[in-house]
Amino acid sequence: MVLQVHAGGRKGVTLLEIAIALAVLAILLISLGASFGALGRQSEMNRQLAVVTSEVGNALSMIHTAPFEAIGQELALNGYTALGGFSYRKDLTGIPFCLSDGQVTAALLGVTGAEGSGVVMPDPLNINVTVSWTSAAGAALSRTFATVRTR
Repeated sequence: MVLQVHAGGRKGVTLLEIAIALAVLAILLISLGASFGALGRQSEMNRQLAVVTSEVGNALSMIHTAPFEAIGQELALNGYTALGGFSYRKDLTGIPFCLSDGQVTAALLGVTGAEGSGVVMPDPLNINVTVSWTSAAGAALSRTFATVRTR
């Protein structure tokens, strides 16, 4: 058995092969970067929704556990600011929430009288809890939850 070697054989890689390999590599890297970007945005949206769910749950829990005539005072004692008209707001932009333009608003509907004295709370009391924020994609989002409280 004799092995023959051709002296005029091709050695190395052509410029065209290198260009094709670089193009394939670039497409793979761009696809990978886009996937990681989408994953990061989805992760941030999931974090924001977890904060929203937690804060709405906290607000509804306070509303349902507070003494009926003291729902507004209970909200004010737990970080909500009275806005007047039996509406209360909590800011969610700071630490630990970090929701861009985030806020939770609880509105006691159908309450009459002056806040502090002479308040008439209807029974059943309708309450709207609205949370609003700006998403990671820059869209303004809000969710409203309606609940009813009786004596």
